[in-house]
Amino acid sequence: MIAGRHNFIMEQGSEFNRTILWKNSAGAINDLTGYTARMTIREQVGDGSAIDSLTSAGGEIVLGGTAGTIQLLLTSTVTAAFDFDRAVYDLELLPGGTEAEAFKLLKGHIYFQKEVTT
Repeated sequence: MIAGRHNFIMEQGSEFNRTILWKNSAGAINDLTGYTARMTIREQVGDGSAIDSLTSAGGEIVLGGTAGTIQLLLTSTVTAAFDFDRAVYDLELLPGGTEAEAFKLLKGHIYFQKEVTT
């Protein structure tokens, strides 16, 4: 499976809350029951350190089971600490939570709008 491409805009000091609906090529909703998910944000591909990592185990990613939804959540406190202009990310799903079956669902850029009023 080739990962889809989607870019996000994130605002410093604001909650980041996005919901993705995963459908197959026929338009049917994919069941995420039993899946786990992870997402890493880096300034550029290959950077050793991550800006942030989101996981379903950590609660920053909420999977909607039979609804096929993937909710990405970062608090305003978390985004207030970020200091980048543009970053890259990828979002991986792990069927049954197994590393061997992990696949990349989405990738792209995050454009970060820094806070003016603090």
